Amino acid sequence: MASFLSTSAPRSSRQKDKIYLIGFVTHQITGGKLPSNRQVLRSLFYNIRQVKLNIKDAARLTIKKVFIFWEKARIQTKHLKDSVAKLEKLHEEWRKLQKNSNRTGPAQTEKEKLFKAILDDLFDIAHQDALQTATEEDKLFLLKQREKGRPGVMGGVDLQCVKAEERWQKRNASEMARLTKFRTSSGELIKSRLLFLFNYNDVFYILELEELKYLGSSTSDEDEIEDNDQRTEKVDMVTLNYGPEKKMKKYTRGTEEIVNEKLFLILDRCAISDRDAARIISATIESLGHDSQQYIVKLEGAVVHWGGKLLPDMLNKENVERVAVLISCGEEEQLIGVPLLENGAGSTIAKSVYSELGKWGALDKIQAMSFDTTAVNTGRIKGACVLLEQLMEKKLLYLSCRHHILEVVLRSGFDAALGKTTGPQSDIFKKFKTEWNSIDKKKFKSGVKDKSVASKLINPDQISSYLLKQLTVHHSRSDYKELISLCLIFLERFPSENIVFAAPGAFHHARWMAKAIYSLKIYLLREQFQLTNFEKQGFHDICLFIINIYVKVWLDAPKPALAPNQDLQLLKSLVNYNKVNKFISDKSVSKFINHLWYLNPEQAVFSLFDDSLSNCVKKRMASKLISQANEDEELDDYCDMKPLIKLNEVSEILDKNVDHFISSQSINFSKRYNINDQFLHTNPELWSNNEKYLKSKKIVDGLKVTNDTAERGVKLITDYNSCITKVEEQKQYLLQVIAECRTKFPGCSKASLSEPLPFEQTMS
Repeated sequence: MASFLSTSAPRSSRQKDKIYLIGFVTHQITGGKLPSNRQVLRSLFYNIRQVKLNIKDAARLTIKKVFIFWEKARIQTKHLKDSVAKLEKLHEEWRKLQKNSNRTGPAQTEKEKLFKAILDDLFDIAHQDALQTATEEDKLFLLKQREKGRPGVMGGVDLQCVKAEERWQKRNASEMARLTKFRTSSGELIKSRLLFLFNYNDVFYILELEELKYLGSSTSDEDEIEDNDQRTEKVDMVTLNYGPEKKMKKYTRGTEEIVNEKLFLILDRCAISDRDAARIISATIESLGHDSQQYIVKLEGAVVHWGGKLLPDMLNKENVERVAVLISCGEEEQLIGVPLLENGAGSTIAKSVYSELGKWGALDKIQAMSFDTTAVNTGRIKGACVLLEQLMEKKLLYLSCRHHILEVVLRSGFDAALGKTTGPQSDIFKKFKTEWNSIDKKKFKSGVKDKSVASKLINPDQISSYLLKQLTVHHSRSDYKELISLCLIFLERFPSENIVFAAPGAFHHARWMAKAIYSLKIYLLREQFQLTNFEKQGFHDICLFIINIYVKVWLDAPKPALAPNQDLQLLKSLVNYNKVNKFISDKSVSKFINHLWYLNPEQAVFSLFDDSLSNCVKKRMASKLISQANEDEELDDYCDMKPLIKLNEVSEILDKNVDHFISSQSINFSKRYNINDQFLHTNPELWSNNEKYLKSKKIVDGLKVTNDTAERGVKLITDYNSCITKVEEQKQYLLQVIAECRTKFPGCSKASLSEPLPFEQTMS
């Protein structure tokens, strides 16, 4: 188990996760100060031990993260090569101490003491001329950061000063252009170095340019050239807060709830933001003589969803990228915009989502994000998720789309059974759709009539009973019901003798359930549709995979409380499936281990509210959470996006339960959503009658773990992209109106359409 624990977020032993003298490894460097030696080393060890980079590449990647803070502080740094060398030297110092860590003599103890003393000091990569080129306040900030404790923090950006600097840059460019016109035979141009700052993508850079000065005999020309120092405007873009840092007392969560529905409505009516509301409520509690730490004053957080789509532009007839941005809180959803993107890069998506949230004043309310697990979203450095967190300056809960994850698993199994498809569509699906009208649908043959299928089914009675229940449940899309019906027909358990096959629909790779639905139809009609022996065997194998493994997991995917344990059990099932089909098992496991998002410590807490999980496991989870909350040592708030596990390490967790993934970072979820966790001190058998548990369960059940919300936004812009108006501003208003109308009138029944409009209710 040691190798798995060393590379994943879940921790069964806190000691194994600690780096000698350094503490816990971290993926990102956070905070409002310039990074310390400890922060830099923690990030370095993450890249070495979990990302498996060599020391040179790990140091280079870490330094690039460090540069972001120095650029934000507008302080000139050393060259990348020199900064990497400095970090390697610091690592080498640690390495020498680590080699002799078993020694207990006074010399080793003194060396360790000296090394610990510098860990929280500034990792100083300032350029040798940094103090000469920096403004007075930037200079003061750097000097303060070099002191013990690194007093001072970076604040916001002064937009007026940014505009002043842009004007200054423009004047410098105009001046250099004008100077070139004054060249005469008796004069000459002299070049000097000019340093100034510019803002690009909210990051400040120091730009070094050549300044042209004219030296000649004519004084009239010199009069036209104003003194550069007199024209340079004083800028101040970073607000600093100096002074000795106060030692923070240990954080304690409130247990008494004070914010009710009436207070919610009053705060919204008075246009008070969540942060201001928390400040007002806290001050009111204290003025009444109570301790604000005992009360929950933070308001419930929302989830931001986004999804991209390439659509034709109505003005220039070219394809353009759009991203649908929505927010949800419980059952409520709100489309906030579908803006155009310059490109599909992660940075562009993050800025667009951030901008839309800012327009709606929703930045303070967001606590989680829901997204498709594509590289443009999930990249460690340039992914939209990481960049959005940096823009919002806070950690968010990752709610990756579980349907998207399961589609990746199904596609890996499909490719293993029938070979990888190189094009955007499957040729055999295209052929099946073309020949559909010539196929006699009444002459289908169920799957269980094939003896090799019947012998390889795992718990057919159990899956049939589950599917029959799902057949009576309302689903958001008709193809969910079609998938359920096809599985029951395959098992000869369909409740009606009147079996009708729907015509084949879209079958591109992005179409959910397309591979499952087409595969089941083709195999059921295998005697009417010509297949090669290889294809027949391939559909035989993939249909077994769908029935035995896939369909139940897919239908339960939207339930957040089931997610952690379901993913763990799915991983075990995929591994054990090698007894049925080793090739499909190996391929699907290799894909799924890259998407264990809901087995990270914070999401693992969802299982406390899983009714199908045994009370024994819940009791162990509660005990670990209580013990972690009572620990006095400082905890690292950072939590990896997902566990990192290699293929050869999978077997080590097959005997583990979901409580194994609970760690100190799991407490962050209760803090994030103000969950009153007093129920943890009671027996899990009593939780179903515990008011605090039921309220917490409602919060978890309200989270969206599939990105259907964004898919609805994408479908909306797809349907109305070329309708009614070509004006972008009007198009955004149009989408808002249509989304609201669909919410008010979800169906076409008389009862639905007879509902009064909101303004009609107001007038009445």
